[in-house]
Amino acid sequence: TPEVRIQKGKPPAGQIKLSAAYEGNQVVITVRDDGAGIDPDRVRNAAIARGLIREDQRLDDHDIIELIFRPGFSTAEVLSEESGRGVGLDVVRDSVSRLRGTLVVESMPGQGTAFTMKFPTSLAIQSTMMVTAGGQQFAIPTVLVESIGRLDNFKRSTLGGKPAILVQNDLYPLNTLAQLLSLPGSPIDDKAPLLLVNAGGYKVAMVVDDIKGKLDVVMKNLGPHLRNVHGIAGGTVMGNGRVVLILELIELLATRSKLAGSATTSASAPVYRDGMVVPPLPASSRTGALPLPAQQPAAASKPPATSAPFQAEYGKHVLVVDDSPSVRRVVSNMLKQRGWEVQMARDGVEALEMISHQTPAVVLLDIEMPRMDGYELISTVRAQEQYRTLPLVVLTSRAAAKHQQRAIQLGANSYVHAGTSNTSKYSTKSKPWRQNSPISRKNKATSKSLPNN
Repeated sequence: TPEVRIQKGKPPAGQIKLSAAYEGNQVVITVRDDGAGIDPDRVRNAAIARGLIREDQRLDDHDIIELIFRPGFSTAEVLSEESGRGVGLDVVRDSVSRLRGTLVVESMPGQGTAFTMKFPTSLAIQSTMMVTAGGQQFAIPTVLVESIGRLDNFKRSTLGGKPAILVQNDLYPLNTLAQLLSLPGSPIDDKAPLLLVNAGGYKVAMVVDDIKGKLDVVMKNLGPHLRNVHGIAGGTVMGNGRVVLILELIELLATRSKLAGSATTSASAPVYRDGMVVPPLPASSRTGALPLPAQQPAAASKPPATSAPFQAEYGKHVLVVDDSPSVRRVVSNMLKQRGWEVQMARDGVEALEMISHQTPAVVLLDIEMPRMDGYELISTVRAQEQYRTLPLVVLTSRAAAKHQQRAIQLGANSYVHAGTSNTSKYSTKSKPWRQNSPISRKNKATSKSLPNN
């Protein structure tokens, strides 16, 4: 507040400075404020409360501040326009990484905070680490690689009952690149080469077959047919004419983490699944959750009847997923006027995180969104047994039959075309699902149009 700033000898109005400069072959952009700075003790306490770190875990201030980039992390006690559920900084770092850049934060309590982003001047030239896995060669951006070594150079440990290594009091889950890419691989050898990877906050000790060395390459896109292949940033042509794929590790690790994080977990400690560390869910958010398919009895593996009655235990909580702020606002207001509690997400990644913390009564989602679109969200949700009956309603301006058919085939319960004129109404295509539920009745009664996406 202005009063607090004056007491500390600062001007009543805060200042934010934006600077940009060239440093060698990089563009450096810094955003700096003169506020209160980041309180490491407050961040640490919030991280302990969320199960991200142990109470006896020793971290320096730099490592503690890095926790603010974890998805969903927030120290806010009350949601507001300025502070909320912690879905901002992880998105920023992810976006910076996609541009082959880095993002670091420096903060002095009482003096302010500075965020510094560094980007290569040419996105066509990529510094990579050449590795082999599953009999194939891949390129990994060196900006994601903290260090390299052999497995026997590190102290072995366990995390959640799974293999891990200890690096300066930090546990890195042990995984193989072949496993991450679903390629055939050999058992892990003690002398196996590995990379310590820090990709968008996901720390993993990645075992590979061989490390060929560092190489600057010219990155090329894969063309329209392979442009949206998951986990692939592009490709490069080697001197012998061979094409090597450049991996997008942040996508690969984030997807693996999301799938693991939706499982039922212990409330006392983080869980390790599929090579990722997943924080525990609060006990209140796990009510009614089902175990993973592997833990289900045989009878539970059958597809559930789509005409099952509305599950009252989900309450009146609706999740609206759309990258358009205006659409989120309009839909949210319409639902709140009818007595619904509304939570909003900007894309599929945020939606998955929110679903794992609190299962909504219904999800209204758009098709075209950044990071994870509606199709990917539907297929990811439907792949998990505990969400097989969760109502998914596509709400979009796309009216083509091919879009409707794909959404329904992936598992959407209903496809609602939101008209873009003031006189048009919703048109709906759906398969049988909970027709007596409150949300379906309200959907039929609604005739307002939505703004353009």
